[in-house]
Amino acid sequence: MTTRVEFVWAGVKKADAIVEGSDEPFTLCIVLDVFGKAPKDPIDVIVTWSPIWQPPVDEFELGEFEVEALQTIGRHAIDLPCVPPNFVELAATCDPTTQTALIVSLQYKEREFLLLGFSVDIRCDLQETPEEFTDPTFAFYVLTVTFKMIR
Repeated sequence: MTTRVEFVWAGVKKADAIVEGSDEPFTLCIVLDVFGKAPKDPIDVIVTWSPIWQPPVDEFELGEFEVEALQTIGRHAIDLPCVPPNFVELAATCDPTTQTALIVSLQYKEREFLLLGFSVDIRCDLQETPEEFTDPTFAFYVLTVTFKMIR
């Protein structure tokens, strides 16, 4: 019997999907249903932050880590702690309020089985001066799932 994984839901673990303060860590939650045979090995997760309108800006890899094996069939919620890239560093390379993507790749035995893309709208509450644009306390993120690719 083979393992079959079905994507159910993904989002920020907050009701309003707004992450206050651009340097604040947040938690992404991905819900999967496992059918057939439960996987025995851990799942590798790669989280990448990528400004999409201003190439050749480098992507910021936010982390690569393992999630425990989903040892039973049924529904599983995977919590992924995410720390955004340094806002000052981001502002030095591009307009930090540009359209940005948060890409999450889930792999099993080095084979990608789910690719999630979040549209990240970075907004800045400017008071009076442009210098505040580089201050993470004036920024916040709005995340929405824009695509999923199951392989």
